[in-house]
Amino acid sequence: MLLVLANRPVRILLREVPAILFEIIVDAAASKPDIELVDGRKDPHDEVLDRNVDVVLAASIDPHSIATARELLCRSVATRVVLLTPTGQQGAVYDLVSRPLCSVDLSPTSLLNVMCAGLTHRVE
Repeated sequence: MLLVLANRPVRILLREVPAILFEIIVDAAASKPDIELVDGRKDPHDEVLDRNVDVVLAASIDPHSIATARELLCRSVATRVVLLTPTGQQGAVYDLVSRPLCSVDLSPTSLLNVMCAGLTHRVE
C-alpha cells in the first residue's frame, strides 16, 4: 500500500458557532488557501456530521467538557475538535493523538493555526 500526500485544504466544520464568531473565523480563513470551512449551522440537530472534515469547531458553555468533545469526535471522522466559549475568549483543542490544549484570548488567525497544526492529508 502506497500512501501519497494529497494537496487538499484542511476542512473545518463550524458547528453551533454564534453568528459573530462564525463571521470572524470566515474572515480569518479567507487569507488561508490551505483551509476550507464547512458551514455546519444548517441543521444543528442532525445526528451525523459531515464525514469529510478534519476539524470540528463548536461553541460550548464549557469548552473543557470532554463529553462534548467525545460526542463530536464520534459523530464525525475528524481527528480534532475545538470547543470555544460563545464569545471565543476561551477554548480547548481535543486531539485523538495528544492531550487537550487550552487557550485564552487567541486571535482568529492563531486559532486557525492551532486547529490545523500537524494535520497532513494522505490518500491511498
